[in-house]
Amino acid sequence: MAMRKIIRLFVAVTLLVCTSYSCTQTNKTDVAAQIAEIEKKYQDTIRVLRQELSDATGKIEILSYPADQRLVHITELFDSGDYNGVKKEVAELKRIFPNAKENESCNEYLKKIEAIEAAKKAEEERIKALGYKAFKDNLTVRFDNVTYSFSGFSYGRTFTFEYVYDVDEYSYEVADKNCTYILASLAISTKENYASNPKVYACEIVDGKLKEIDDFRIEYASYNTYGASIGNYSETSHDFSKVSSVKYKMAAQIPQSYTSKPIVIIVRKSSGYLSGEISIDEVRENYEVIKILNRNKLLCLQSETPKRR
Repeated sequence: MAMRKIIRLFVAVTLLVCTSYSCTQTNKTDVAAQIAEIEKKYQDTIRVLRQELSDATGKIEILSYPADQRLVHITELFDSGDYNGVKKEVAELKRIFPNAKENESCNEYLKKIEAIEAAKKAEEERIKALGYKAFKDNLTVRFDNVTYSFSGFSYGRTFTFEYVYDVDEYSYEVADKNCTYILASLAISTKENYASNPKVYACEIVDGKLKEIDDFRIEYASYNTYGASIGNYSETSHDFSKVSSVKYKMAAQIPQSYTSKPIVIIVRKSSGYLSGEISIDEVRENYEVIKILNRNKLLCLQSETPKRR
């Protein structure tokens, strides 16, 4: 409707100018003056019509992204764990479509998020109260679209890896004197065509904080052929574009005396590295606890803490 008004006004102004020009044969300066005078006369009307056109355009943009499509996006955000994004999109949907039936589903998502956040807060309080004893072993973790499964934690002086099936050989390394390895197996699984190795650390507890002893070295568990093991050609079983899961061996070197101490095995959730010491809050925020070796010694560790007089 607003567009029709503008067109009619434009036609009227054009006819008026053309008629005036043909009848009087005025020069260009006079024509320009007449146009300016007409624009001034109708400027309020033009302003109103422009605003109406802008409002109509805004409504078209809103209706081009209806409530049902917004709910689909909200569901995707919820499934990905972006709860702040869910809250933002739900608020926008309710503002634009206050009576939409999709608001019922939005309310259910908000209730679920409230329950998740309440459980998270309760877990944080539990961890604060119990310290590292509150962390349970979590041998399988998932970050983004990649699943990391750890198993077979043990101590050993020899780290064996890259077993080659067709020649029945393997690579190995021996720990330094007065040292041993924490050994484990790792399986990385994904539907994507690429997955990076996790950053895994062996840590001791010092004054309530975790201090890195060593980071885990991660190597392929095996090769099908000797040629692939020396790089003559690629190993299909290691290529995520060909397979969905790849197996590895991992090892971290620690002093022999540490085998009787509590050792916390952690993996970082995202990019970055462990540097120095980290607090229990940092562990909860940026890491997953995979396993605590000698967990029963945590009680001894706590009892050894000097009491205040």
